Amino acid sequence: MKQLLYNSSFFVLLFIALVSVTLVFCDWMKRAPNETFIKIDGDGKDYYSYLTSAFITKDLAHLKPDNNFVVETPTGNINLHPVGVAVLQLPFFGLGYVGALLSQQPLDGYSLPFQLAIGFAALFYAIIGFLFIYKTLVNLQFQKNVVFWSLFCLFFGTTLLHYTITEPSMSHIYSFALISAFIYYAQKLSQQFSSRDLYLLAILLGLIILVRPVNAIVLLVIPFFYKSVSDLKHQLKLLVTQKKQLLLAVVITLAI
Repeated sequence: MKQLLYNSSFFVLLFIALVSVTLVFCDWMKRAPNETFIKIDGDGKDYYSYLTSAFITKDLAHLKPDNNFVVETPTGNINLHPVGVAVLQLPFFGLGYVGALLSQQPLDGYSLPFQLAIGFAALFYAIIGFLFIYKTLVNLQFQKNVVFWSLFCLFFGTTLLHYTITEPSMSHIYSFALISAFIYYAQKLSQQFSSRDLYLLAILLGLIILVRPVNAIVLLVIPFFYKSVSDLKHQLKLLVTQKKQLLLAVVITLAI
């Protein structure tokens, strides 16, 4: 019954996806005949460069240095960007590689199939983020019109639209997806302890830090899911009693 009540919010997600695909297509069509379709650029190119270095040039030690994020050292060049974005882009990079093979385009990591693949990677993670925002709002029993307009305004009234369509290789949309999922499982855990949810939180936290270490500040949101300080203390005491599960969760996060 609850699922039917919130069907209008799924319409918003579908609308967001259709608008995003349309805007990417329009961006592709408006370019000049000899102009390259570019979605991997700026700082996003540095995040992405781990993939080209690992699978195209097969040399992580000789990245091309620039003035900002790839620096020369006596033992090789170092990319100062975290590797997390590249990890999340990896499946789409693979699709781009297959697409380049089938269409006989350059396997350099930057030809049209790769550019399109990273463009759709951002859309995929945007939708994942919105799905978890939706699930969190439903779980918190917000009214359906609040859920509907929250999703709508979040995409069309913030820079999420820009980072999904214009700069899909930047870290922002990947952080949005992971943090949205983290908030959902943290909220669930606040209602009822579950080892599964704890481990999922550990995986998400590891990926969040891997994408952008400062995003670990998301941990500060957890206390706000409790109705009182006593409820929070009760949950912390419960966690302490689950020593094996807690230790495994810490190991999972550190391993990632």
